[in-house]
Amino acid sequence: MKWWKKSPRYPKLKHIDPSMPSNKFLKITSTLTHKQSSILTQLRTGHVPLNKYLHKIRKTHSPLCPQTGCIYATEDIRHFIFACPAYTHARHTLARKLGKKALSSPNLLANEDFIQHTLTYLNNTERFKGNFGNIMFDQ
Repeated sequence: MKWWKKSPRYPKLKHIDPSMPSNKFLKITSTLTHKQSSILTQLRTGHVPLNKYLHKIRKTHSPLCPQTGCIYATEDIRHFIFACPAYTHARHTLARKLGKKALSSPNLLANEDFIQHTLTYLNNTERFKGNFGNIMFDQ
């Protein structure tokens, strides 16, 4: 446990899943496809193909959100899931299913009962279609 708290990933993940390191995440991902586990892991660690991270690793020229109506908004995980106007419909569908619990990263990224809804949201936005195809099915 001491090694985990010294890890540079600890500050990012402790607010999402305070039980880390544990077998909880392995249990959650054991029923998912490879691409579902991959995108979920990337969201949890911040190493996801959104412009903030892509800019950091010099794969895109700007960290800003490419969607219309997002002037000067950095495309990070929080913006993508909770704020981007381009995904309002998908977010509304998620909120109808989960209520206020849809407003919490720990619920969306670490709660076994919500993971399928999160994956459906990701798939409905089509933001990762170029990288993952249809997230809901292994193709």
